[in-house]
Amino acid sequence: MILPDHVFPPDIRVENEARALISAGHEVHLISPNAEMKPCEEIIDGIYVHRLSNVPASFKKHEFIWNVPFPFNPIWIRKIVAIVRRHNIEVFHVHDLPLVALCILLGKIFKIPVIFDMHENWPEAMKLWGYEMFYLPAKLLERFSIRFANLVIVVVDEQKERLLSLGVPENKISVIMNTVVLDMFNDKSISQELYSRLRSIFEKNFLISYIGGFNNGRGIDILIQAMPYVIENVENAHLLLVGDGRIREDLENLTETLGISNNVSFVGWIDLHDVVTYIAVSDVCVIPHYTNPHIDRTIPHKLFQYMAMGKPIVSTDARPLKRIIEAEGCGIIVPSGDAVAMAEAIIELNDKKLANICGQNGNSSVLDKYNWNITSHGLCDIYNDYVGLK
Repeated sequence: MILPDHVFPPDIRVENEARALISAGHEVHLISPNAEMKPCEEIIDGIYVHRLSNVPASFKKHEFIWNVPFPFNPIWIRKIVAIVRRHNIEVFHVHDLPLVALCILLGKIFKIPVIFDMHENWPEAMKLWGYEMFYLPAKLLERFSIRFANLVIVVVDEQKERLLSLGVPENKISVIMNTVVLDMFNDKSISQELYSRLRSIFEKNFLISYIGGFNNGRGIDILIQAMPYVIENVENAHLLLVGDGRIREDLENLTETLGISNNVSFVGWIDLHDVVTYIAVSDVCVIPHYTNPHIDRTIPHKLFQYMAMGKPIVSTDARPLKRIIEAEGCGIIVPSGDAVAMAEAIIELNDKKLANICGQNGNSSVLDKYNWNITSHGLCDIYNDYVGLK
C-alpha cells in the first residue's frame, strides 16, 4: 500500500482495508511520508509500516519537498523499489492520485499489478482546496492513471458513474464504501467517564454535532449561520464542532460576529475512540457539506458513524448523502448552502419521536448492510483475483 499525502497513522480507510487483508491471510506493507520524525520502520496492528527516511538537518527548510509525492520524487522511488525488492511485493495498492502513475511505471518494470484506490475526485479537489493551478495537471494524471491501472476502487456509485462516462470499462471498477467497523461504533464502545463528563457540562442542552475537518467545502459556516435561528426556537441549543483545520479561525470569528459564542464549542481533534462518545451524547448530527463535483463523488465516514450510533442526521443534498439518507429514512435533507433550511431541519428533529425513528432506521441499515464486516468481503474478493497475477 502507498499512502502519499499524510503520515500514517491515522487513516480510517487505510487501516480498515489493511486489517481486512491481514485477516484474510495477506501480508501488508504500507509506505507513507515521515514529516513527524516517527520511526522509519514500525509494525502497527500487523501492518508493516515503512515511512520515508527522516529529513536531514541540512534539508529541514525544504522538508515539504523531501516528502512531497510528485510522481518522480527520487525519495519515493528509492523507498518503493527497496520495499518491492526486499519483500517480494505482489500488488501495488495506491491510495489516491499523486503516486499512481509512478506505481504504474514501476509495475511495468517489476510485473506488479496496480490497484488505484480513488478516495475522491482529485482534480475537483484541487479547485476546492485553493490549488486551481494544479487542476489541469491533476486531470491529465487522473486520465493516465484510470487508463493504465489494473483496477480502480471508488467509494460511491456516483464516482463509478463518472468513470464510466470517461470510458473506463465497468469490469475495471469496484465500489468499496467507507462503512464502519461495528466493534468500534456501538454502545459498548462509549467511554462512560467521558460521557458522564460531557453530560455534566451540557446537562440540559440540545446538542447538535459536526465531526470532521474544518476546510473549504465542508459547509460549517452555513451550520454556524443556522444556529441563531435554532437558538431562538430550541431552548439550550448548543453546537459541538469536533475537529480542526485551516478555516477554524474564520469559523470562530463568525460565531463571535453572530453573537453565539456561548452556544458553540470548538472541541478540536480527538481520538477516534472518543468520537463514539461525542456522537452518543449528541441529539442531532449534521453533515453540512456543500454540493459540488468533488463532494458529489465521495462519501464521508461520519455518515455511517452517525447512523451506527442511532443518531438522526441533517445533511445537504450532495448526491451520495441524499441517496443513502432518503433511502434509509435516517434524517432530513436540505439544500446545499441554505442556512434557514438547515435550521428548520434541526428544529424539526427536536421532536424526539421523529428523531428516534430516524436514528433507529440508520442503526438498522448499518447493521444490515453499511458495515465493514460486509464491505470488506468485496475487497478480499478483489485480492483473490489479483494476488499472484504477473
